Amino acid sequence: MGFLLTNLNEENILISKNEHEERRLELFKMLLPEMIPEKLKHYNVDNLVGYDLLAKTLASDFPGTGLLDILKGRVPKAKAAGCEVFNQVDGKRTFTELGVISKNLDILFLQFNELFQILKNNGIPLIRIENVITSVAMIFYPAGAHDMKVNLERHSIRGVRSSSETPSKGGKGKAEKSLPVQFLINEIVKSVNKNTKLVKITKTLLSHAICDVIEDFASISNNKKIKSLSSFKGNTPSQPTIRRWLSDLDVHEKSAQDKRATSLIKLVDSIKDDFPIEAIKLILKS
Repeated sequence: MGFLLTNLNEENILISKNEHEERRLELFKMLLPEMIPEKLKHYNVDNLVGYDLLAKTLASDFPGTGLLDILKGRVPKAKAAGCEVFNQVDGKRTFTELGVISKNLDILFLQFNELFQILKNNGIPLIRIENVITSVAMIFYPAGAHDMKVNLERHSIRGVRSSSETPSKGGKGKAEKSLPVQFLINEIVKSVNKNTKLVKITKTLLSHAICDVIEDFASISNNKKIKSLSSFKGNTPSQPTIRRWLSDLDVHEKSAQDKRATSLIKLVDSIKDDFPIEAIKLILKS
């Protein structure tokens, strides 16, 4: 009996080096990363030991219980990678998704043990229930991912929309055009926050650095003709405009007593390293 693996989260955007590494490490927190083979391939982890276990299990005589065994064995690994089993909500301790999975797996194994004994006593082939288990899992895993994607995808791609300037009647078009620029700024902030070598970064300093980076980018060849830049004077958002956009974003200063504040030149160079010309161009043209 064959089962379809799907590409639930294909990577089709260019991201910074730091963000790329963060997303690669997230794969080790997943319970069934094999379900998104294209993503494993994208992050060069498709050949890791153990990632062929799911395919072998689905082709075995016990695909259903084998799949549950894989999940049960990977819950502790996800916990070790930093996933929590409990949440504190309003002072109350509740299960996280991982905690719910762990608890329900324990219950499910007890139920299946009883069911298998009944089937065995009545001479019913166990493979029938094995295939039912597998089919249900292969339906609800993509179903859960689909619902999460519907709820989060637009917000992750246009996560800076809430920090857009409120457009007036004549300014709505300009605000819409600037969204790719604000998305770029949002990605730069995330990259800077993750870089432990950049310390004592203020929003004002960062706004000057981003302004310099975009200004240098716009001065190259036909980059100034990119639609998302064309609405700005000089094809670059002003430093005060960038500073205003940063006001709603969380910039980590990462103060360090034994380190001098990062200079503007070093900050600009670091941003350019993480966001080369082609990366910026792809984001601004999105």
